[in-house]
Amino acid sequence: MVFLTSNLGAAEMSSLVSPRLGFHAPSVNDTGSSMKLSARISSAGIAALVESSRRSSSNRLDNIVVFKSLGREELRRIVDIELEIVQQRIQAAAANKAFLVDVTDTAREFLLVEGADSRYGARHLKRAIEHLLVQPISNLMASGQIHRGDCIRVSHDAGPLL
Repeated sequence: MVFLTSNLGAAEMSSLVSPRLGFHAPSVNDTGSSMKLSARISSAGIAALVESSRRSSSNRLDNIVVFKSLGREELRRIVDIELEIVQQRIQAAAANKAFLVDVTDTAREFLLVEGADSRYGARHLKRAIEHLLVQPISNLMASGQIHRGDCIRVSHDAGPLL
């Protein structure tokens, strides 16, 4: 089996879900309209594939699957998984100086805002976690400010806007 992934048609699909002008997309609660929207999104993705490749290339594919955009719950789950991976990295790297990292809900939401968007999903989430969480923790470790058994609480306070 060979799996190919692409963002072909992403702009067209995005405009179907949240148009910039004109009429709004149907409510998710309306099952009939939701199914029609899903069909239109799939058609847009397949049309983009056919348009971008030669006709003979797309005809050689046995199956084409168009995925829905990640929802808020899926993105939150991805944040949880990535944070668990960070904790495992800490345990492996600092086995003799193990400590715990507790990330509050507000900090998780901030990571989600910084690392995910409607156009690219969670592609930049690892980079955001690395930049906003792992690097500062690494600096604390390198400077000897974290000790065995410590619990590091990570939170986010938006503070006043200027």
